[in-house]
Amino acid sequence: MTGRLFGDRPISRPEDDAFGLSSFADALATSLLQMSPQDGLVISIEGPWGAGKSSAIALAMRTIMLRVLVGIGEGREEIESLSDADLQGRWTDLSKRRQTHIVRFNPWNFSGQENLVRAFFSELASQLQFEPGSWWSRQRNRIAG
Repeated sequence: MTGRLFGDRPISRPEDDAFGLSSFADALATSLLQMSPQDGLVISIEGPWGAGKSSAIALAMRTIMLRVLVGIGEGREEIESLSDADLQGRWTDLSKRRQTHIVRFNPWNFSGQENLVRAFFSELASQLQFEPGSWWSRQRNRIAG
């Protein structure tokens, strides 16, 4: 057997894309950044096991982060060269300067409506970094409770 074996983990960089997911992920990122629905937005990526759903999501998330950070004045070349962990760190560090937030939530990890709602609002709060005692934090606690 020749060639390399890869673990079953999603890619997040276009240069690692051997299946042409990058163009879809780029179009998805562009569409999401151009939308501004007043009532929220839910996106579903569907396909058979192994089709690249997780990779498409990771690619789109990286593209969104790069475009938003460049839009608030970060240097394109510098942030494009960052590892995934470093890009995520920069994204988190600049959360107060940007208006776009990504909340990734997998409902399949939870059973029961109460657990699902509590987990969703906990994840939302952690991603949006609500200040303890803020109106948003109190509302999250009220709904989740």
